[in-house]
Amino acid sequence: MTSYKNKSVRSFESIKYNEPVTPCRCRKNCTELFSETDRRKIIDEHFKDRTKNEIDAYLSSLIDLQLEPFRKFLYHAMRDRDRFRVCRKAFINLHHTSGVAVYRLTTLVAKDEVPLDKRGKHGNHWNVMPYFLTKMIHAHIVYCLEAQHIGLENFGDSRKALVVKRMYESFKAMHQQWWRKVRYEYYAKYFRKNFRDQHFLINPRS
Repeated sequence: MTSYKNKSVRSFESIKYNEPVTPCRCRKNCTELFSETDRRKIIDEHFKDRTKNEIDAYLSSLIDLQLEPFRKFLYHAMRDRDRFRVCRKAFINLHHTSGVAVYRLTTLVAKDEVPLDKRGKHGNHWNVMPYFLTKMIHAHIVYCLEAQHIGLENFGDSRKALVVKRMYESFKAMHQQWWRKVRYEYYAKYFRKNFRDQHFLINPRS
């Protein structure tokens, strides 16, 4: 069987925590914003036990395309739950990836496409949502159900049946920096797959 190595990011086992991160030497010294503990958490939380699809999807979620006043890509890195703008070199160094891999991801971001690992595979493929976004979706749905139950929010129709689209609009409002990565179809599919056994009405048209 052919062995396919991960070209977009080094394998988790090959990353040495005591290996120094090359300074980006940009005007803001982006790499200096992240301590050794911060850098280790990035790898532990987002790379360990993740597939190539999941890692690429996570990295692409940290890249934004800015069109005005001129076209350019904006790069970010996570420190705990905060998203920090960093330069391209810091993005590469903090995530132990490469310039070639980042170029591929920016090309996909510009096309609004999801990165997929097609090495050695044929036929249909599927999109992989980054793990932290899946957790965010799950937590928001739980919030909606509890808020609806106690009357804090109204996500229902005239029959008090849940309208998933209203829940999704709430998700967009609460997570403005992430919602573009989560389409309504995915949100609704996750809801029906993981919460269908709950005791409440669901509007079939939502």
